[in-house]
Amino acid sequence: VGVALLGLIAFILGISPGARRILGVSAAGSEHIGDFEVALPTSALSQIAAAAADGVDGVSGVKASSNARSTIVTFSTPIRDVEPIRAEVEAAVRERFASISFDRTPTVKVQARRSQS
Repeated sequence: VGVALLGLIAFILGISPGARRILGVSAAGSEHIGDFEVALPTSALSQIAAAAADGVDGVSGVKASSNARSTIVTFSTPIRDVEPIRAEVEAAVRERFASISFDRTPTVKVQARRSQS
């Protein structure tokens, strides 16, 4: 029943016009369940990206926004040389996304803002 409901939802989303706010994620289940697919809203994707970026040293604040194809992470830092931190944030978000079995992995863009300390 649950699989049929998910299939119906996926079908409706597939034929409806407008922005896609849901991403497909595949996961391997146990032997008696097999593989299954789940839907992840883009708001959850933004939260995952923000949490990954927030764990980087030197980051004092994070915002993230996502659509079905990409995620933009904007972080603030009081440090003048933002490029090493930007690279670490991008690597952290990409690593977190790589650990999730997306049907199509979103691209990651990272922007830095310097905050006053």
